[in-house]
Amino acid sequence: MKISAILSRPTRILWVLLAAVLLPSPSGAQGVKLGAISFPTSSKPAARPLFLRGVALLHSFEYEDAAEAFRKAQTIDPAFALAYWGEALTYDHPLWGEQDSTAARAVLLRLAPTAEARASKARTEREKAYLQAVEVLYGAGDKLARATAYVEAMRTIHEMYPSDMEARTLYALALLGASPSRSTDLRPRVEAAAAADVVFRRNPEHPGAAHYLIHAYDDPVLAPLGLPAALSYARIAPAAQHAVHMPSHIFLQLGRWDDVVASNEKAFSASQAWARKKGHPASQYDFHSLYWLHYGYLQQGRYRLARALEDSARAMLAAEKGNMPMWAEMGPTLMGIQYLAEAGTRNSLPPDSTRDPTTASYAIGLASAERKDTAQLRSAENRIRAHIDSVKTVSKPMRVSLLVLEAHRARLEGSLDRAMSILERAAVLEDSVRAVGPAYGVPIREALGDLLLERGDAEKAATQYELALLRTPNRSRALLGRARAAVMARDERAATRFYHLVLRNWRNADGGTRELEEARAWIARRS
Repeated sequence: MKISAILSRPTRILWVLLAAVLLPSPSGAQGVKLGAISFPTSSKPAARPLFLRGVALLHSFEYEDAAEAFRKAQTIDPAFALAYWGEALTYDHPLWGEQDSTAARAVLLRLAPTAEARASKARTEREKAYLQAVEVLYGAGDKLARATAYVEAMRTIHEMYPSDMEARTLYALALLGASPSRSTDLRPRVEAAAAADVVFRRNPEHPGAAHYLIHAYDDPVLAPLGLPAALSYARIAPAAQHAVHMPSHIFLQLGRWDDVVASNEKAFSASQAWARKKGHPASQYDFHSLYWLHYGYLQQGRYRLARALEDSARAMLAAEKGNMPMWAEMGPTLMGIQYLAEAGTRNSLPPDSTRDPTTASYAIGLASAERKDTAQLRSAENRIRAHIDSVKTVSKPMRVSLLVLEAHRARLEGSLDRAMSILERAAVLEDSVRAVGPAYGVPIREALGDLLLERGDAEKAATQYELALLRTPNRSRALLGRARAAVMARDERAATRFYHLVLRNWRNADGGTRELEEARAWIARRS
């Protein structure tokens, strides 16, 4: 079937283009594999497998299924305190910034009406310590204060019971959860990695140890240390859809685009199978994985497939009304930002959204800049300013978004110097935020390199591209820019090296693009 015919039916694109890789394996052997943990408890023997399943699912952030397993354990052993402890923990999603303390406290109330009464239900001192830790997590104080206190509670448990690998693993997660997600302070993550690594070395099949090592090393500097865990985690827990996605966090930081794509094709497929099994609508599919998959396709130069994926995502969600998970509602918009950054074209303005006005306005502003519509671009800027003025906490990415749009407008108005000055301010801000996940549009250092090339300053452009590649390794557009800077500087050796890297990323790219032909022509002339 021709690609044009497929693209005319976006609702079928995932199945038509990706069926061979996205359909779940019929193998039953992997259907229950969640890793291997050791967690001695005082439960009735019949409740123990359900409890262990709940903990394994908890380690892979499969919260809904984990809660179900813990509730089944409670049914078998109603007085088993740790079954309520586990269910309460399913309402804390520390690395996603989510916590439903009301629901968690309701779970604890089902065990007993007071903390003292609940503690009396614990059958061993170790189990009592775990229960007291979760009381701290959902106790008095604001969320950050409780998270910090929970770190200390878990530290105490793992120091009291040094052979308890679950305590050590959960301590690692507590450290990660209490650390700001975009902070450039590596110390909490290194401490968490040290704790998780002890577990991973003693039990290479432990799902939490592998998972938390990936999160701890999710950084362009630390990522090489996380590769062993990334290469193991999906094999350890293939029945957990999040475990299939998580290795791509390390693969992306290392610029391993084929691995990013393979990981997220499988993860999205697993999420579809899970949602259908549970009777959930399409909005419960893992659009986070789909967003990462889209980015991987773009880095491979497979623009038609990436655009079809965005169209298909919108089509899958078109019939749904009301509240959606954040990733379902904003995923297609973020894909649009990515596509514009990589392919440089947009046929229409992306849809607006009130869920995340900064991201929606940023997408509209970028598309307006590409269309040279300064009035619409200024309107998008003003909306971001108004949102910034209306919120108590203004994040650095919000400010960067505004500066990027201001720089685009300055360039359209003919002031390249002003655009450069604005982007330099944006680069300082972006550098102070940890690089996690797919790039949010064109990385600022890369954009500075593009403007410097436009001005004919090859040496400074090369410096900016090198800085960009430190933050986002092996990004195809940064490599292409670096090659062009080398050509401008008449450094044939460097140009050849970087064009080779571009072509390695684009070995399965769409044919006929100007950039692909440029790289091939350069290499052909020097073969």
